[in-house]
Amino acid sequence: MPRSRRMHSGRAATPALEHIAQDALLDEVLTALTHPARRFILELLEEVDDATATHLALAVAEAFGISLARGSHHLNVLKKAGLVSMGRDGRERLYRLNPRAITVVTTWIDDVTALF
Repeated sequence: MPRSRRMHSGRAATPALEHIAQDALLDEVLTALTHPARRFILELLEEVDDATATHLALAVAEAFGISLARGSHHLNVLKKAGLVSMGRDGRERLYRLNPRAITVVTTWIDDVTALF
């Protein structure tokens, strides 16, 4: 079996399992995009290369009238979905966009659009 069809455990990945994993990732990304506060965070990150967790949580809290903890929660949802990545600079957590995650959505939209 070709190497590209193997999973890390050495067993072959079936197309059905690959499709299920892709669907789960698509669901997670689309769910993350449903909340306006999360889309707001993505727009903020589009304007800067890196932003601190504190800056983003404060901006979201102020814009949406929510607590800092809720703002942090929205950052974590985006991180879990792979839409943002987090690095560290000393004690600061820095967030940046992860454009590869959105390709799951654009690929699905392209596939669906081709049906019409």
